Amino acid sequence: MKHLMLLLSLLWASSVVNAQDGYYFGDKFIELNVNSELSPYKIPTSSSSNLRNKTILSNGYVSQVYQSVNVDRIIVLPKIIVGIKEGGNIDDVISEYGNELSVASNYENTYYLDCNVKTSKEVLALVASLTKCDKVKWCEPDMYSNIKSCNNNPYYSYQYYLKNNYYPGMDINVEPAWDLVTGASNVTVAIVDTGVDLNHEDLKASLLQGYTVGDLTGYGAPKNWTTPNSKGHGTCCAGIVGAIDNNIGVVGVANGVKILPVNIAPNLCTDNNKSGFASNSEIAQAIRWAYPKADVLSCSWGGGSYSNDIVNAITEARTKGRKGKGAIVVFSAGNSYGEVSFPGNVDGVITVGAIRQDGTKCDFSNVGKSLDLVAFGERDEIVTTDFMGSLGYSDGSYNMGFSGTSAACPQVAGVVALMLSANPNLTEEKVKEYLRNTAHDLGEKGRDDFYGYGLVDAYKAVAQSFKGTMYITGPTTVDTKAVYRIKNLPKGCTVKWTQESYSQTSPSLAYLEANEPEENAVTVYNKSGFAIKLVATIHFPNDIVAPDVVSWTISGAVPSLVAFYCEVLADGTKTLENSLVDDTYGEINFASPPNEVIVTSNSFVNRDVYVCRSNESWNRRYVQPIGDQIIFEMPSLESGQTLNFSVEEVGKTLYTFKFAAYNTDFYNNDVSIAGIGNGKYEVKVQNTEDSKVLIVDVVNVITGAKVLSRKMGKNSVIIDASNLDRGCYVIRADVNGKKFDKKIFCE
Repeated sequence: MKHLMLLLSLLWASSVVNAQDGYYFGDKFIELNVNSELSPYKIPTSSSSNLRNKTILSNGYVSQVYQSVNVDRIIVLPKIIVGIKEGGNIDDVISEYGNELSVASNYENTYYLDCNVKTSKEVLALVASLTKCDKVKWCEPDMYSNIKSCNNNPYYSYQYYLKNNYYPGMDINVEPAWDLVTGASNVTVAIVDTGVDLNHEDLKASLLQGYTVGDLTGYGAPKNWTTPNSKGHGTCCAGIVGAIDNNIGVVGVANGVKILPVNIAPNLCTDNNKSGFASNSEIAQAIRWAYPKADVLSCSWGGGSYSNDIVNAITEARTKGRKGKGAIVVFSAGNSYGEVSFPGNVDGVITVGAIRQDGTKCDFSNVGKSLDLVAFGERDEIVTTDFMGSLGYSDGSYNMGFSGTSAACPQVAGVVALMLSANPNLTEEKVKEYLRNTAHDLGEKGRDDFYGYGLVDAYKAVAQSFKGTMYITGPTTVDTKAVYRIKNLPKGCTVKWTQESYSQTSPSLAYLEANEPEENAVTVYNKSGFAIKLVATIHFPNDIVAPDVVSWTISGAVPSLVAFYCEVLADGTKTLENSLVDDTYGEINFASPPNEVIVTSNSFVNRDVYVCRSNESWNRRYVQPIGDQIIFEMPSLESGQTLNFSVEEVGKTLYTFKFAAYNTDFYNNDVSIAGIGNGKYEVKVQNTEDSKVLIVDVVNVITGAKVLSRKMGKNSVIIDASNLDRGCYVIRADVNGKKFDKKIFCE
């Protein structure tokens, strides 16, 4: 009875498929039509056997040769790939099929089923039946398709795509990019192709241990080929990406990156179409193997059968690769004179078409809405590495005439590798954005279906990638001076340093001295005692791209012993009543910065100036002449000590600065100064037992001028600072001779 039900189910499903053989790819039904010109294949049990246009003895399974959109040879394997909906159980799905279906393996909710049947018709019938199951999200046969290598006939040419001497400026503009970065060894490009010659003189130093589908010992090398003009495709692509700059042979776009060879075509069928057979599940498996290890996947192939499994693997690479930042997947558009075909038309991949040396579109290059960029691939004009010996495209180690979108794809992949060398933190979306924004527009203005966004521009894309990587290092607070540097400054770039003060009156620019040994360093002297904004403008070589701007806000620290805590004696005879600048002594500025004193006089020019602490010998260590100004840096003096100042005549004191005693306990016990909103401050005496005389002054730190003064015989005063100019101020409270100061900022 069980076998009868199976037979009836199979017969029903077969009746459906007889009308229309195929499977669903999303909402699109992919028809599989028998290619009547080719005889059926008997599939061997070993996937490593060569597939030819002849019958191969096997375990008895026979597949018709099918054709579909852009694919003229498809072999349906006795295997089915099923995507199960969330919450579904594969055992429930296949239980009714008895021994006809069994689970070989799975990847998350994707299951790979072995089919115990004899013909491709039966496999397609099972696919049609499984598709109708409510627990199945999608279902497709596993198939061999002739994946076409996107290349053309070989002839000699130079690497004009790197620098075009025949049409100046019509190249990928990589030489200026090399002035910034040549490729980093921590960036890996997977060459998903026909394998790479692991012993090539121009590649082996950068090659990692790779992967060959169906062969754990293949490690990404070409396999099972004996016919000339076959082995070189993957090697050619690898050379374009990353041939080593070693004075041997050619130079890759991103010489210095690591190359990961991934051979998805061990069953290559050598013929005039340079086509090979690859299983969809093996391709998906190869992509899933590669993307955790690679930053970029370069895929110079296309034209295979539509596969949900391959799409899902690509999507995983784009979303999960590079620890969540997304691996960048690059595909060739194809050389079939038509629309971009699968998988180049998968959403999210970067698809590359081919142009001639003069910038016009190659006639064979596929077009359409899926096209993103173009690079060079004119027939027989791209020089690159080849399989060493006589089994490559030509005798020797180099192909002097590689071509097609196969050649264009690795040029873009190499540029992406340079971008990630410049900034490893770029997301997949940012990489695509920068490539589009910096491409050299060709054809119609803006994006079009023949050139995409235009010719890839390595220099502009790499320069764009550096944005966000450069930053300023140095202390966050400056009370005297500090050195600041730009980190991750690309080679060849220059820096212009400026600063913006958060004060209405800029104090001596909080001035900068670019006299550090490094061009990316500057000394900052903070003359304000409050925040400044340090700005570094980055200029790239030739100013091809807009300069980057890096800024950092630096706080100005005011030491505990500052100028407005001092008493001043002029000529050694007169003591000023106020510790801050008095209007009659306007030539003395205590507050720019608060830990220094500035004296202005025309008489200082070409004359010696001396300072000393009390009971010390005269010296100049605290003096810095600037034009007609003398700046005194306040030393570490304690309360009651003095600093003496003299011009030219040693021993004669012109001014004496005396540090006043400061009672820190006074604030804690007797007075508070607190903001109460809207730019207002309340000065409040805490102890009300005795009669208090409260004097409150507000002084501009930069100019030393009093801007507000209040005298009240009560316990609190409201100070309105809302209308003061932007800058730094001191609120001084004097309660019966006891003083307290608080620094405030007005924005």
